[in-house]
Amino acid sequence: TGLHALLERDALFVTSVVNRWCAFEIVWHLLHGDLRVALRRVGGTWTGASLDGDDGEVQVSARCYTPRSLAQLLGPFFRLEQVLGLGVFVPPPYLSQLAGAHPGPFRALESLEGWCADAFPFSWSGDHFTAIFRRCDV
Repeated sequence: TGLHALLERDALFVTSVVNRWCAFEIVWHLLHGDLRVALRRVGGTWTGASLDGDDGEVQVSARCYTPRSLAQLLGPFFRLEQVLGLGVFVPPPYLSQLAGAHPGPFRALESLEGWCADAFPFSWSGDHFTAIFRRCDV
């Protein structure tokens, strides 16, 4: 049974997804000469990711999506209605020490993010994005 079978027509499905294009991560790692890390999400294939677990670090399989690729995956049963960028102007969590070291500028960037999160291209270029889909008939 697919997700579409669990939701009634016109129901909303809201999800937060790791974005394939994280502008902050790309720029940061390019500025530090690490092309491999800067572009690691771009391929769109399954890859290993490390998570902190109760018993230490855990390896999981992960895949990054764009709003468009996620919409294609969920189609034809869902229509993409809105995309909100998360972590557009602020660093991804693994680089959060940057914000701690420079709180003033990052507070300003965080405020800017609040204004731009739903505007293209910002909504499509954060560390994550929240996608709002509506269940529709085929």
